[in-house]
Amino acid sequence: MRGRAFVVFLALAQLEFGAETVDPVVSSRVIALNADGSALVRENRYAEAEVAYRAALQACEAPDEVSRCLELPAVLSNLGAVYFHAGRYREAELRLVRALAFWPSNDKPSEDLRNALYNLATVYRNQARYTEASPLYERALAVNDELVGQMELSNLQLLNGIGLFYIDTAEYTRAQQIMERAVSILDFRHAENTPDAATCFATLGTILEAQGSSNEAEKWFLRALKIRERLFGQNDPAVADTRVGLALIYHRESRLEDAAELNILAIAAYQERNEAKNLPAALNNLGRIRTEQGRSKEAEQLFRKAIALWEQQLGPTHPNVAAGLASLGLLLCSRSKFSEAEPLLLRAHDIDKAFFPVNHPRIATDLNNMAVLELGRRHYAEAEALLQEAKAMLDKCLAPNHPEIGIVLSRLAEIQHREGRLDQSENLYRRSLEILEQAWGVESPMLLSLLEDYSAVLRSEQNYADAASMDARIMKIRVRQALRSSK
Repeated sequence: MRGRAFVVFLALAQLEFGAETVDPVVSSRVIALNADGSALVRENRYAEAEVAYRAALQACEAPDEVSRCLELPAVLSNLGAVYFHAGRYREAELRLVRALAFWPSNDKPSEDLRNALYNLATVYRNQARYTEASPLYERALAVNDELVGQMELSNLQLLNGIGLFYIDTAEYTRAQQIMERAVSILDFRHAENTPDAATCFATLGTILEAQGSSNEAEKWFLRALKIRERLFGQNDPAVADTRVGLALIYHRESRLEDAAELNILAIAAYQERNEAKNLPAALNNLGRIRTEQGRSKEAEQLFRKAIALWEQQLGPTHPNVAAGLASLGLLLCSRSKFSEAEPLLLRAHDIDKAFFPVNHPRIATDLNNMAVLELGRRHYAEAEALLQEAKAMLDKCLAPNHPEIGIVLSRLAEIQHREGRLDQSENLYRRSLEILEQAWGVESPMLLSLLEDYSAVLRSEQNYADAASMDARIMKIRVRQALRSSK
């Protein structure tokens, strides 16, 4: 699954819960500390912000103050947001749940209530607790609409975050509705050439790409890129981020040279500005492209550099490091270097198990990757057990038509084929294809290997008519690829 940026909404306003008299000294100190912490967050100085928020919380929770410290929910909400940023999800959840407990059901809408709802929803989203996150996001949106109205530019950040959530859950129709609302605000306010517009356009492009509408997705990403280039210049990190997103579309369409060029431009921009935050992601993405181009030595160097940078930035046990390890491990599997790949994939799995809750999709992806290793070794029973475990996890947290489930089913189908269980293999390939067609589009080049394997099963069953139909479809996609590459 793709990583998504977490937007920290800060609670800055003083809350009004009643007419009790509040100690002005305590109140002034809490407000000042809360403001200091928020200023530090805006500078990405999260460790220092935590100190300020904890001091504010301590002042609020002094004897006889907790029952009448009006700023307590705002402080708890902000501290929870900082804990989330650090990956301390349990601590974040406890503070945000407690913050929300201070709002009576009949309390008037406030920015602080909206922010706490949004932040807790995003904590749940990152843990794949989607059923708990969804009503919180929708409530945050309802509070926001009552607070500022539906057509204010201040809604855009909230709408963008909720749109990204519905991408994660494969509820693309709802995601598109949310982002089309954002675009309507931009049109109404004549703000189509602003940084917020570029962010919304890129998110809408991501939604359309996930639904297989690559041409439409490309248009929105190009609009975002044009805005950012005009506002910030060719080498700005925001421009580089947009190029990395556009490259994902080109990669999915097998426009590998175009995708590689965008990542190379992004890497150069990050290095020129000494902006290392997103550099490893661009390196990792370029490594995946080089893998598909057969340039495995270059890919390995890119993966190792990405891992080293992530370890330097985030420490050796961060999930980004696990993603890099998985990329490298799968590359080594493709070169039959199974003994070198195994410890990398196992380390990635251990990192994710320590970071994410049970049944998170990332852990299922790790199991899927290890199944690839066992398939390469022809350990079919071990591979099947890993894939069944991965599917059970995904069934608990993702929609039934999510592409991650389709990928697992395709691997299970491959095992059944190799072991001669053709009926089961055909059924699994058919189900996998139905899911991935919906997610990627019926002419996506990413379907080629699946279509080829499915055709082989049909031929083994002497179903030559359907196999020929599948072969014609494969040829059509390859011709389309060739025409696009020649432009």
